[in-house]
Amino acid sequence: FKLKAVSLAIEKGYKYILWLDSNLVCIRKPVKIFTIIKEQGIYVYSPYAEKMGYWCSDLALQSFSLERETSFDIDELCAAIFGINADSKNAKDIFTEWNNFANDGKTFKGLSEEYDIKDSFMNLNNIVSKDKRVKGHRHDQTALSFLAWKYKLDIHYLEVKDVCAVNSENFEHKYS
Repeated sequence: FKLKAVSLAIEKGYKYILWLDSNLVCIRKPVKIFTIIKEQGIYVYSPYAEKMGYWCSDLALQSFSLERETSFDIDELCAAIFGINADSKNAKDIFTEWNNFANDGKTFKGLSEEYDIKDSFMNLNNIVSKDKRVKGHRHDQTALSFLAWKYKLDIHYLEVKDVCAVNSENFEHKYS
C-alpha cells in the first residue's frame, strides 16, 4: 500500500515525497531529508548494522538473480522512511522496479503460495530459507535494500534525528 500511496502522490503532481510509516512523526522540520531528496533524487535510510542476507528469502534472491553470499554484502535498509523526487529519472526507475517486485506475487511475500505472508517474519522450519543464517524475510525493505545496492545509492544513517517512532501510549507523554 505504501508504494501505491506514493504512486498516487506522483500522479497528483507532488514532486518531493517523503514516506513515513504510520508510527513515525516529524518532531522537527526534516529539511536535510528533503534537501537529499531534491539533490539526489531518492532518500534511503538504515538504522541497522545488519546485512540484507539475514532478512531475504530464497525466493526473493531468485527475483534479484542474486547469490546468497552476495546478499550478505548488502546493507539492510529500513523502508519505514524513504523519499523520492518525482522529477528524477533514476528515482523513477528505482521506484518502478520496486513496484514491479511488489506486484510480482513472490518477491515481497518471500514465500511460496502455500504459506501466509505472516509466516515469513521468522525462518521457522526453514520455510524462508534453507540457509540457517537467515532470520526471516522483510518484504519491501528487502527489495529496497537490493535496489539501493544495485543502483549504488547513498544510504543515510543520521538524518532521522528529526523523526521519532511513537505509539499511542508514549506520544502524549513525550510530545504534548
